[in-house]
Amino acid sequence: MKFCPQCREVVPEGANSCVYCGKPLSSPQQSKLEAAPKSSQHNEKREMGYGWSLLGFFLGGFIGFLLRPATWSDQQLPFLDVITRGSGLTGVNAMWVSLAERSFNFTLAGAIIGTCISLLIGYLIHKQKEP
Repeated sequence: MKFCPQCREVVPEGANSCVYCGKPLSSPQQSKLEAAPKSSQHNEKREMGYGWSLLGFFLGGFIGFLLRPATWSDQQLPFLDVITRGSGLTGVNAMWVSLAERSFNFTLAGAIIGTCISLLIGYLIHKQKEP
């Protein structure tokens, strides 16, 4: 499979010039060498996507944790009780298990929404940088 060094489109085998942009093509070895940076660019995009998604996951999870529901006395459950969904609450505190589960759901929803938003922002920033 040959790629045009200018527009990176797939060019039919045996073509002397690109059918999309008209750039003259060189030997098959040279066109393969010119196509190699595309895969490294793809890996860079993937790594950048991981970074954006992790940033969004933690930032969204943190915001979701801050916005978690409070008890009737306006107190919020600690992080450990939220993350374990209230599994460590016993005795009188067991009545807060449903609040811990709702708080966990807020935190998880924030993390998922944050991941989606950050991936969208990362995509738009990367798209803007492309020539």
